[in-house]
Amino acid sequence: MNTKELIAAEIAKVVPELEQENIQNLLETPKNADMGDLAFPAFSLAKVLRKAPQMIAADIAEKIDASNFEKVEAVGPYINIFLDKSNFSGRSWTSHRSR
Repeated sequence: MNTKELIAAEIAKVVPELEQENIQNLLETPKNADMGDLAFPAFSLAKVLRKAPQMIAADIAEKIDASNFEKVEAVGPYINIFLDKSNFSGRSWTSHRSR
């Protein structure tokens, strides 16, 4: 399982409204490395959940099992995921940074 699949699986556990594949396709690489290794925008859930994207991001970030990650935090309408590099040493997490 690559890092995007792992992150999508964790988000899918708390967001049953989206398929894991859709979540994986929505994951983005933040422009600034200080904002995490990957980010999930909560905009697509606003109409479905009838909440502001910022509230959705905060709810999801709070519920995600962050044990596989260095840190998971909500920043505005995004969930920023910081990978624990020691857990991903055998995985290709750096390939996401180069995009």
